[in-house]
Order: sequence, then C-alpha cells, then structure tokens
Amino acid sequence: MKKKGRDQAKLEHIDKKVREAFGVNEERLAKEYDWFAKQLKALKAPAAPEGEFEKLLNRVEEGTAGKKHKPKG
Repeated sequence: MKKKGRDQAKLEHIDKKVREAFGVNEERLAKEYDWFAKQLKALKAPAAPEGEFEKLLNRVEEGTAGKKHKPKG
C-alpha cells in the first residue's frame, strides 16, 4: 500500500509541474471549457437534403434483396 501512495504522490507532483510549466490552472481550464461549450452550442448541423433518408433506406433494401438473413447464434 505504501508504494501505491508514493506513486499517487509522484503523479500529483508531475501533474503540478506540467501545470506550472504551461501556465494552466483549474480556473483557466474551466473558462476554456465553458468557451468551447458555447461555441459548440452555436454550431448547427446542416440539414440533410430532402428525401435523403428514403434514398439510403432504399439502397439498403436493394442491397439485401434476395439475400437470406441468417441470425447469428
């Protein structure tokens, strides 16, 4: 158990040094996360062209037509 505690302390020490080296802290990370979250919300996914789903469904049905489906198991 002692080794596990030392390993955790070593990881925390390394984490602290990396944060210091790059000037990163929890507050800054939280602000950046919030900014990116707002940017993602502002993005809108483009709408699919009219009838696209039906075209895709037809292609799938045509590809499986005549083939016997064998359940796995």
